[in-house]
Amino acid sequence: MSFDERGAGGESARAGAEAASMDVQQAEEQGGMPQEQVAGVQLLRLAGSKLQDQHTEATADAEPGEPDASEEALPTLRPERTEGDNVLSRGAGYIKLKMPENPVPDLQFLTFISWWTEFNTKRYMEICFDMSTELFQIVLDKEVRHLDMDHIHCPGKESLASVVGKDTKIMSMRLHEKLSGNQHADSMRRDHLTCWDLHTGAKLNILGKPTTLMQASLQTGLWLDYQSEKLIIICNTLEENLLKYESAHQIPKIARKNVTVGRGKQPPGSADLRLLLKRAEMLKERLARYRPIVANAIMAYL
Repeated sequence: MSFDERGAGGESARAGAEAASMDVQQAEEQGGMPQEQVAGVQLLRLAGSKLQDQHTEATADAEPGEPDASEEALPTLRPERTEGDNVLSRGAGYIKLKMPENPVPDLQFLTFISWWTEFNTKRYMEICFDMSTELFQIVLDKEVRHLDMDHIHCPGKESLASVVGKDTKIMSMRLHEKLSGNQHADSMRRDHLTCWDLHTGAKLNILGKPTTLMQASLQTGLWLDYQSEKLIIICNTLEENLLKYESAHQIPKIARKNVTVGRGKQPPGSADLRLLLKRAEMLKERLARYRPIVANAIMAYL
C-alpha cells in the first residue's frame, strides 16, 4: 500500500466516524433512538477512532514515496518476449510438430547423373551441387559406353573415333534456368538455382543443352526425401489451420494440391521441392492474416 492509499484509508475511516456521530446527535434531538442502535453507533465510533490512531502512527513512521512491504511482495508482470528476440525461434514453442530426422546431417554435395545417346554412344555427365557455395561442378564424359563397336574396330569408321571418344572436362559454374515444371520464368527471376530447384527428373539448361537429372546418389535421394517429407508436414499443418478461417474453395488450387513423394515406386528424390516450398509460403501468407504467430511458428520448422 502506497502513501496516498494509506491517507485515503484514514480519511474514509474518519469520515465514517463523523457521519455516525452526526446521525446519533440528530436522532437524540428528534426524540431518542433504541438502545441497540446506540450501542452499535458507539462501537462504530470506537472502531473509527482506532483506525484513525493506526493511520496517524503509520503516516508518522513512513516517509512520502517509501514503498510498503506488502507492495514489494506483489509480483510484477513483465512481457515474456523482450526486445531483440527472434519471433520465429520463440514461436516454435506454440506449435508442436513431429518432424522426421535428417538421415544425412553432414551432407555437403547433391550429386546427380545424366546421360544421353549420340552416334550410338552413351555419354554420362555428373552434376554436383555444393550447398555451402551454391556452385555446380559439371563433369562431362565421366563415362562413355559405345553401343556400336564398329566405331572402334571397323576400319571404315576410324574417322568417328575422335568424335565418339571419351573427352572428360570438369567445370565449375552457377546455373540459372530450370526448364521443367513450368518454372523457367520463375527461375530467371532469382539469382541462380539452389538446392530447392534440384530433384530427380528436373530439366536444367547446362551449357545451352536441356539436361535432365536422371538419377540421384543414395545420400542425395535420402536428403531430398527428408526435405520433401518435412515440407509436406508443414504444408498440411498450415492448410489445416487455414481451414478454420477459410473454406476449401477459397484456397488457390496450387496451394490445395496435396503433393506427395510420388505414386508407386518412383526413384528417390523425385519430389519437386520448389513447388512444395512455394505452396508452404502461399499458405503461410494467407494464414498470417488471421494468426501470424501460428503461421511463423509452423514455418520455423523449415
